[in-house]
Amino acid sequence: MTNETLYQILELPAQVQEKLVSYAGTKPAELPEQMLDKLRARSTWDEGIKELQAFLEPDPDGMKILWELLNYVCTESYEAYVARGIPMEIFTATMKFCTRFLWEHYQIHQTFCYVCAWWFPRQMMLQEFRIGALEYEFVDGVHREIAIHIPSDADMRPACIDASLSEFEAFRAKYFPDWLGVRLVCDSWMLVPALEQLVGEDSNVLAFQRRFEIESTDTEATWFMGWIFPGYDTVDENLPERTTLQRNLKKYLLAGHTFGIAKGTLKKTWSAAWLNYSPRQDAGNKRFFTHIRVMDFAKKDIMVQNAAAELRMGLRGMLGLQPELHFDRVSEEEGSENAAKAAEYEAAFLIQKDAAYGAEDYSLEGSDTQLTLKAGGAKGVLSGVFHLLRLVAMEKPLSQVKVSVRPDCPMRMMNHWDNMDGSIERGYSGNSFFFENNEVIVNARTVDYARLAASIGINGVVINNVNVKQAASYLITDRYFEQVARMAEVFAGYGIRFFLSLNYAASIEIGGLDSADPLDERVQNWWKEKMAEVFARIPNLGGFLVKADSEGRPGPFTYNRTQADGANMLADIVKPYGGIIIWRCFVYNCTQDWRDYKTDRARAGYDSFIGMDGEYHDNVILQIKNGPMDFQIREPVSPLLGGLKKTNQMLEVQVAQEYTGHQIDVCYLMPMFREILDFRTYCAPEHDCVKDIISGRTLGNTNTGIAAVINTGNDPNWTGNELAAANFYGFGRLACETGLSPEEIAAEWISLTFGNDPEVLEKLLSILLPSRETYEKYTSPLGIGWMVTPHVHYGCSVDGYEYSRWGTYHRADHLGLGVDRSHKGTGYAGQYYEPNASMYDSMDTCPEELLLFFHHVPYIRKLKSGKTLIQHIYDTHFEGVCEVEAMISTWESLKDKIAPDIYANVSQRFARQLVNAKEWRDQVNSYFYRKSGIPDEKGRPIY
Repeated sequence: MTNETLYQILELPAQVQEKLVSYAGTKPAELPEQMLDKLRARSTWDEGIKELQAFLEPDPDGMKILWELLNYVCTESYEAYVARGIPMEIFTATMKFCTRFLWEHYQIHQTFCYVCAWWFPRQMMLQEFRIGALEYEFVDGVHREIAIHIPSDADMRPACIDASLSEFEAFRAKYFPDWLGVRLVCDSWMLVPALEQLVGEDSNVLAFQRRFEIESTDTEATWFMGWIFPGYDTVDENLPERTTLQRNLKKYLLAGHTFGIAKGTLKKTWSAAWLNYSPRQDAGNKRFFTHIRVMDFAKKDIMVQNAAAELRMGLRGMLGLQPELHFDRVSEEEGSENAAKAAEYEAAFLIQKDAAYGAEDYSLEGSDTQLTLKAGGAKGVLSGVFHLLRLVAMEKPLSQVKVSVRPDCPMRMMNHWDNMDGSIERGYSGNSFFFENNEVIVNARTVDYARLAASIGINGVVINNVNVKQAASYLITDRYFEQVARMAEVFAGYGIRFFLSLNYAASIEIGGLDSADPLDERVQNWWKEKMAEVFARIPNLGGFLVKADSEGRPGPFTYNRTQADGANMLADIVKPYGGIIIWRCFVYNCTQDWRDYKTDRARAGYDSFIGMDGEYHDNVILQIKNGPMDFQIREPVSPLLGGLKKTNQMLEVQVAQEYTGHQIDVCYLMPMFREILDFRTYCAPEHDCVKDIISGRTLGNTNTGIAAVINTGNDPNWTGNELAAANFYGFGRLACETGLSPEEIAAEWISLTFGNDPEVLEKLLSILLPSRETYEKYTSPLGIGWMVTPHVHYGCSVDGYEYSRWGTYHRADHLGLGVDRSHKGTGYAGQYYEPNASMYDSMDTCPEELLLFFHHVPYIRKLKSGKTLIQHIYDTHFEGVCEVEAMISTWESLKDKIAPDIYANVSQRFARQLVNAKEWRDQVNSYFYRKSGIPDEKGRPIY
């Protein structure tokens, strides 16, 4: 680009262009390279500009320095824009700042003069950009932040500000992905609280101010004068009164008030959840953070950077500290100029590498004088920092801490069922924040989700629905590679491997073949070419989650092949790239006739996979639902878990409350997950619990773990019901440390989310801990499950699935109810190892909470409580409603201690839960009264 072309693009005034061209013809010498180097480094910008001004003297109208700076833009800045692929319109809008400054000077002084050379290096060095109404500066100083600047010609209407912020999120995601999640700040007179007294309620400036959390106000600052009263710097009667703001502020200042400037952080439209970092009591912890020394970890490692940023953010918010980290080992590439040597510091907090630790392992140990975080790798540092901040939030004295964490499950994953159109299958918290209108969204919320997931130990995420169809099939094509790669990089920065759900029939749907037969050489070759392309284009890709031969989707069975044939074909192809195939064991195309009492959906998973034990290759993991049916409030542990002795296994649970209340009803699921993990399968002489199998202790393997179908959406609070976030948080913590109790996890979450008030802790625990049993009481009894509204799966419909093809029956008649799965019935009980098989097979020894799952039981049979089955049904359904009413009463007693928006959110959900509980109670009790003809012994209303 020539200088003259640039002048025209920037629409410089004609007089200015003439002067610049004239100077070019008489320019005496090239600028010294040493001087240019100073303009290239933020730390020496001011010095470089001053040297340049001195070098060019005399330069009364600033045209010489303007020529030199614009010449740099032509020769270097423009090329840098091109190299990054940043659009020309952004280049033009950004560089037009100098045109604006020239005209602003002209309006005041009636001459063109360039007096703002000190501002120019930001734009020259691609550290500030004009995006719509606003400018954004990337400030990599002591605290990394993005400064929002407000040009004098900015359109401050809320819609224009919204557009600018939205466009900037897309801009930094695409061109500066390492800045995703960095906070946006503004330092301006527009943020001064006194503005509320000076402008109308509908003022655009006031609307802009309200977007920010004000951190500080400097009432002594006077540079606001140049913005509000251009050309004036003295407060007197001569100040103009052309605008309402000028008129009111003049009166305000003449009355002796001060104004100044204020700094604030842009508020997010979503909550920080348990990472809110609200102020906490010191507990003697501040002393550890005067100096933080980092040993043997590279400063430029993105996970280390994110750990450092999290530490600063957390300590600033909770303890009011602004800590610095000093690195004592710096790679040659990083250089020594910007990396402080830490050997001189006797740091109270030491972050240290320990070769004896695994990549994710860490320990924290405190004493009266020092706190030490040891880790085996950057992921361990990040996890250790989150653990440390958790302790600070809980106001635990760090001098007494001594913890060592080696995650129990190698893989700890979230499975999202998000669709490309923005909907979420079984989503109860709004729409997707990954997808919208068939586009992939990568922005600050993506980063905050990664932070939330990493903070609880998650190390793998599948972003799209297992039912892959339509646009989602193309996530492995050039249509989406760029956006998907950016998202994968975000997760990589938090130690989270990135996975996609894969369309097993992609060779047909996007490949143009007529087959998806895993033994067809054409199909294999298509996948080989596709995977070479995919792994080359998407960094941090861990592999794929596959659902096949289920709910009408094609799979190996379609071609008379085994599940192992399908899984192994893909696994062999991705293995050279370190990829993993996670194969869901949710195979039930064996739909049945409700009249058939021998076919049993519960058997399908075991029957489909047990015969191929040992045939799956070592980078295949079978992902097995916790129960044989479908995430019911109570069902037995799947016999496949442990039944497979030669195959990698991953447990799948559902945090999304599909059958457990839709995140309307409170249902804390950690007690259920704890029961599942502790279940003894008897698959080995020792280490035979589910938690042993998925940790690798049973089989000695590492491709194992646990996955949750997650409950997040774009609702401001992430999970719809504020209390449902306890399940999001709890799953990660339990996956990482399977020995934690539901009580410990709930107490942590309450403390991090609501603070450390003992009354709040006690009462919220009393709501959460029994909530699963409460939900069970007023819904389906003793393991029978279902009875839900078809398709929706919320609310009662006792016979809703009774005559469907899905095998979801309760088999109630006038004598009793339940499904006979003993050796006399479907034989399902025999799929377990002894003694479980015999225990379940007999009505006398079967655990009562699962009695109706395994047996058809007479209404008059007495339970261990002495009650008949029918009376148990009546009593528990009345009890469940009473317990919901008690929960509501407890919640209402906390009104003055809970933030109003959170209180209102949960109260509204509780009101809906109570209606739901009453409807379940009345429908279930009435149904079985009418079936059995046996009245309630207590004479309560039954219809």
